[in-house]
Amino acid sequence: MTLVFVLNSPSLHPFYSARWLSAEVAEIIKNAMEAEAPPASALGNLQNADSLAIGMERAPPPRLDPGDPPWPLNRVLATVRNEVSGAAAPYVQALGIGPSGEPLQVVPADAFATLPSGPLQSGEDLLVPPTFLITIDLHDGRWLTIGPSHSAARRRLMQSLALIFAGTLVIAAIAVLTARSLIAPLSSLATAADALGRSPEIIKTPRPAIREFAAINNAFETMQKRLKRFVGERTRMLAAISHDLGTPLTRLRLQAEFIPEGELRERMLANIDAMGNMLAETLSFAEGDASPDPSAPFDLASILISICDEASDAGAEAEYSGPNHVTAYGKRTAIRRMLSNLIDNAVRYGGAARVSLIENTSDWIVTIADDGPGIPADLFEQAFEPFQRLESSRNRETGGTGLGLSIARDIALAHGGQVLLANAPLGSKGLVVSVLLPRALGAAS
Repeated sequence: MTLVFVLNSPSLHPFYSARWLSAEVAEIIKNAMEAEAPPASALGNLQNADSLAIGMERAPPPRLDPGDPPWPLNRVLATVRNEVSGAAAPYVQALGIGPSGEPLQVVPADAFATLPSGPLQSGEDLLVPPTFLITIDLHDGRWLTIGPSHSAARRRLMQSLALIFAGTLVIAAIAVLTARSLIAPLSSLATAADALGRSPEIIKTPRPAIREFAAINNAFETMQKRLKRFVGERTRMLAAISHDLGTPLTRLRLQAEFIPEGELRERMLANIDAMGNMLAETLSFAEGDASPDPSAPFDLASILISICDEASDAGAEAEYSGPNHVTAYGKRTAIRRMLSNLIDNAVRYGGAARVSLIENTSDWIVTIADDGPGIPADLFEQAFEPFQRLESSRNRETGGTGLGLSIARDIALAHGGQVLLANAPLGSKGLVVSVLLPRALGAAS
C-alpha cells in the first residue's frame, strides 16, 4: 500500500476535482478549435469557469516538458487526450509548477511508479493541487494555455475570510448574550442587596432559571425575611418598653408636682424629663426610617426654611440661603426629622446655624455650619456612634443622649445619601455638617 500526502500550495487556491478539470479542459479545447476567438470565449457557459485562467499565444510557451507530468496531473492529461483524440486532435501537454514557476513533484519519485495511470475510470475522481499548466498546440499557430485562476482564488479567499469574520461575529454575539444571561441574575441580586435596609418591605428578585443561581436567590430572600423579622421584633420590643415605661414616668411626674417648690422638686422633674427624652430618642433611633410613611415628592427647600424660621422664632440664630423651592423624593417626615436634628444640634452646641442648599450633577447638598468649638478630626466617626457625647467639644449641661447624628446618618443612608463632618477652615471656628441626598431619591427609596 502506498500513502500519498498532497500538500496545499502557498497560493491558498482550492484543490480541483480531477474529473471536473478534465471535462472543463476538454470542452475549452473543443471551443477553441471551432473558430478564431479570444481566450474568454473558449470558456463558453462552463460551470465554475472563472476558476481557470486561459491564455492564447502565437509562440510555444517556454515551459514544455516532453515527459509525463506528476501524479495526479498525469491522470488528467490522459483523460483530456482521450476526450479530444482524433485525426485533428491538438497536442496537449501538462506541467506541474510551483508558485514561482519551478517544476513541482506532488509525490516522491519512487512512489510515482506504483500509482495508477491512464484516463480516469468511471466513478473515479482525484484531488488536483492548483500547481499546473496545461498547454495545447492547436496546429494553426496558436497555443492555448490553461492554469489556475489566481483572481478566483483571491475572491474565494476573501469570501472565506468574510465567512470566518461573520462566523466570529455570530459566535461573539452568542457569547455576549450568554454572558449577559449568566450575569443578569447576579446583577439583579446585587441591586436587591444594595437596596436592603432602605425599604421596610421584602425586596423581590426574579427567580433565575439556573439552579445554582436560584439557590442563591432563595438564600437571599430567606436572609431578608430573617433580618426583617429580627429588626421588627426588636422594634416592637422597644415600643412595648416605651409604652410600659411611659405610665410610671407619668405617675412620677404627677407625684413630683405635689412636692413643695424647691431644689428637690426641680431636680426630680429634670430627671423625669431627661428619662422621657432618652426613651423617645432611643425608640426613634431603633425605628430609623422604617416608618409607614410612603415615599413621595416633597419640597426640600421649604422644609429647611420652615425649620430655620421655627428656630429663629424661638430666639435662636438660624439663617437659610438657597433656592425657595426644590422638589425632591423620599419620606418627608424622616427627612425633616434628620434636618431638624442637625439644625437643632448646631443651634444648641454651636450657638448658630447657617444653612445652605446647593446642587451638583448628582446630589442635593445641605450644609449646616455653626460657631461652636468643632470636633477633632479623629473623632468624626465616633460622633456617629449611638450614645456618644464628645464632652471635649459639647457642653454637658445642654442635655441630649448622643443619638442625633446617628439618627441623621441612618436616615440619609436609607435614602441613598450620606452625612459628612468637617471643621471650619483655618481662621474661623465651628463644625460644618454636609448632607448629600441623591437628586433621584425615588430610585433609592
